[in-house]
Amino acid sequence: METGDEVRRRCRSVRRWSGKRCALAAILGTIAASAVATAVTVVLRPVRLSFSITDAMSWHVAPGAIWAFNVTVANPSRRAGVHYLLLSVSMQYLTPNGSSWVLESGAPTPCYQPPWNTTSFPMAFCITKEDNLSELGRVNTSVPMNPYVKARVRFKVGPAYTKPYEITVLCNHVYFANNESSSASSHSHQRVHVHPPVNCTGTSP
Repeated sequence: METGDEVRRRCRSVRRWSGKRCALAAILGTIAASAVATAVTVVLRPVRLSFSITDAMSWHVAPGAIWAFNVTVANPSRRAGVHYLLLSVSMQYLTPNGSSWVLESGAPTPCYQPPWNTTSFPMAFCITKEDNLSELGRVNTSVPMNPYVKARVRFKVGPAYTKPYEITVLCNHVYFANNESSSASSHSHQRVHVHPPVNCTGTSP
């Protein structure tokens, strides 16, 4: 039969081993949690999207004009889709008489782009007879434009979403061909040839 001293020594030994097991379990739990967090971060990291302006064309619609084009976005990820919360384009038009107009357009949102996919979002800027053409001056569709694209997106991998990211890119020197054949009395418009795509640069996640 154990004496009192022997029982106390055995209890102290059990407590020491229990403490070691608890410490080891805590360390292993921390390592496992870090591994899971790292894996989630890698899977849900943002994708660098490529923006370009494609199919840029213009019409004279007497007495105004239309600039039409696509904002084409390439998603190179094979896992992450893109959920667009906002996609808009603004462009400043400088007239020959020194006036300045800010033109704006946008795509219907929200919308979704699948992984490993290239999507074109149609946009158009219009100046019509309802606008103040006396301030605008003669509409010239042959000058290069610099569309400014802004997007707010969340990336989606399986059921999980990232936080929202803001993307801003500038598309320098987009040329819209000029159509001089329309007249102020004509209600028709003519399509002109399409210029090569213009890649955009700026901040993307």
